Amino acid sequence: MSPRVLWGVALSLLLSLLAIVWLLPSTPPVQSLTGAAVLPGLQEQINAVDRVTVQQAGVADPVELRRDERFWRVQGLSGYPVAMTRLRPVLAALARAQVIEEKTANPAYFGRLGVQDLDTPGATGQLLSLYAGDAEQWSVLVGDEAQRRDGRYLRRPDQAQSLLSDFDAALPKERLGWVDRRVVDLPAAQLAELQLQHVDGETLTVSKLSADETDFTLQELPAGQAPRSSWSVNGLASALAVLDFDAVVPAANFEGELLSQLRAVRFDGLTVSAELLAAEDAYWLRLSASTPFVATEDQQRDVLEQAAESINQRVQGWVYRIPDDKAEVMLRRLSDILLPEDGEA
Repeated sequence: MSPRVLWGVALSLLLSLLAIVWLLPSTPPVQSLTGAAVLPGLQEQINAVDRVTVQQAGVADPVELRRDERFWRVQGLSGYPVAMTRLRPVLAALARAQVIEEKTANPAYFGRLGVQDLDTPGATGQLLSLYAGDAEQWSVLVGDEAQRRDGRYLRRPDQAQSLLSDFDAALPKERLGWVDRRVVDLPAAQLAELQLQHVDGETLTVSKLSADETDFTLQELPAGQAPRSSWSVNGLASALAVLDFDAVVPAANFEGELLSQLRAVRFDGLTVSAELLAAEDAYWLRLSASTPFVATEDQQRDVLEQAAESINQRVQGWVYRIPDDKAEVMLRRLSDILLPEDGEA
């Protein structure tokens, strides 16, 4: 066969192959998810969300947050109000979350990112679900934070594709992590007086005439006796400083044994009254705020009344279980503060 004929055959074959390729159905290119919303549609409906659940791997009951007419509340914690400083960043971050990069779709590697299904042995992630009534639901498995780069690994439970996302909000694992546990914070430096009265009538009062004074004076100090130390007196004034609760229950049906009562008065006149109670082998506190000794200036009075109202709005209707070490301060007796009469501590 001559070279010209060979070139003709080759050209015919090439044209035939090109025709076949041209006629074959084209495969659409795979569309990248980079820059896409992690949960499409959520941003437009975020204000309609009225329930949030967080299921932790290895934990039977999810944390559930529900919105009513006034507050978001934690279910399983007597409906205590959610701290919006915890919830709002989560909702905002999830609504605007975008895909930085697509990661593995192989379930065998999900454990490396913390995005396994929660019933998988060794799972460590959290399933975050948002609801808007009964019509809408958005769910995402929240995995590990990325190492040596920004972002967090996520995966929608109905999809195999895992993602690196810009979602960056902290996601508390327990109910108490969703509330503001601070009951009250009255630093000793702000107090003019703190009075502790036991149910048998014994009373301890520590006071200062000026905020510039370093130490408090024990009003009930017997003649000829001395306190063990300045700390034994000053420590009593810190009873209501940085006080966080360990549990909370509605006050309406609470029954406890009254142990002592406290009244703390700040130099500006704000007054906090508290009752220490015992129930179920724990210590509980019920408290309220008032302004019986406020300054006469109208502006100052308004500020203090607002401060008292803020405290009352938070604590009214609740009884708080407090740490034992805080309760022990509220149970101190005169004998705990004074040096023994032989002078030895």
